Amino acid sequence: MQGPIAHPHPGWWIAIIGGMSLTGWIAFSATGYQLWREGLTAHLPQGIFQWIFWLASAVHLLEAMYAYRLAQRSSIGHAGAWALQTLVLGYASLHLLRRATAR
Repeated sequence: MQGPIAHPHPGWWIAIIGGMSLTGWIAFSATGYQLWREGLTAHLPQGIFQWIFWLASAVHLLEAMYAYRLAQRSSIGHAGAWALQTLVLGYASLHLLRRATAR
């Protein structure tokens, strides 16, 4: 039984994509990091932001791989769509998938 893929609330899309984009900009842009230092704090080195960005990206990738396998093994279908959505949104998508497969 393949139903439509569930989508998280638009607020999740805005918060997660915006947060990852902002973190990446601060982590890899001299301008972004300089604005962070001037506006908030100079106590965090840019390398910390790079570490946070790569760690978050790795977690999203692992969650997407898990989502693909979970959707593939269940009767829910759309494994590729679930994996892609989870790659972008992480837990917000994975939570919906786990709820859908528990039914």
